Amino acid sequence: MILEEMFFCSSSSSSQQLQPFENPSSNLLLLSGPPSSGKTSLLFQFAFNVALHSDSNNKVIFICNRHRLDSKPPFLSQGIDPSSHVFHRIQMKYLPPIT
Repeated sequence: MILEEMFFCSSSSSSQQLQPFENPSSNLLLLSGPPSSGKTSLLFQFAFNVALHSDSNNKVIFICNRHRLDSKPPFLSQGIDPSSHVFHRIQMKYLPPIT
């Protein structure tokens, strides 16, 4: 299974473009793995793909721990321009620190 098939499903239209899941509440996914295995990078890539393929007025919310994100930022896939306009559609929300 290629990565796009994990996060996008084919539309029924003749264009056969990949579309984000239309009803996220019915498409739950548990992503787990050891530390530094790429979970945050994978989810950030998913946020980027959704922002890239959605209407330009839509925002994607990426919820994360600020300290962890600052200490280990997610990797970007090859070919993604870090100055891309798509990043302006990803809104970061930070969880409060756990004490």
